Amino acid sequence: YKKLLRGVLNAEVVGFHTNGYVNNFIECCKSINIPMINDNEMVLPGHTVRVGHFPMGIDYQRFATAAKSKV
Repeated sequence: YKKLLRGVLNAEVVGFHTNGYVNNFIECCKSINIPMINDNEMVLPGHTVRVGHFPMGIDYQRFATAAKSKV
């Protein structure tokens, strides 16, 4: 999992759908000693990574209609 975390941390912004997912990700990063600047930013060699909660939804009507179609 350490390689996966380090790969994701190459981004400048890492976003999740819920605060719970954000907290879990931050706890995983802390477990491999990634230094935190504040509650949602961490420092890696050469850059800072911001971790945030970015909820998004789907177009429910479009998917409900598609599910009923015979295509």
